[in-house]
Amino acid sequence: MNERAYPPPETTRSKGPVLLLVGALVVLGALVPAAMWLDRGIDHERVMYADRQAMASLQHLAVTAGLEPVETSLAPGETLELATKSFTASPDVTTEVRREDAVGAKGDAIPGYCVRSLGRDGERTPWLCHDAEHPPAAPAGDPLADL
Repeated sequence: MNERAYPPPETTRSKGPVLLLVGALVVLGALVPAAMWLDRGIDHERVMYADRQAMASLQHLAVTAGLEPVETSLAPGETLELATKSFTASPDVTTEVRREDAVGAKGDAIPGYCVRSLGRDGERTPWLCHDAEHPPAAPAGDPLADL
């Protein structure tokens, strides 16, 4: 009764798709540490751009209050107070400000400033320059929105 009347069919299935799936999973698993490493670097740069934008906003508040832009280089953790507001540089980020006046339509000098941030590993943001007539956008916390 346990004997079959015919032998079981031979399988003709290839192991190729299974091996391809296993290979794809191994490759994806190997990419996870690389993605995490890249994300750490991007997060560090985000802080540099946020610091640059916050300092630009602080300098603009000072300029619109009738004060002159303050040239400075803030080391990580240092604080600058201007126009009743303050800015503290993030850990591992140095923020630099230089004065750069603009020329108005009538040829008059408009107080201006440029800001950049430097990271601990030598990264640096480009200079971001503004004057009293061209304010920076309010910091949104998103480096792409803050350009």
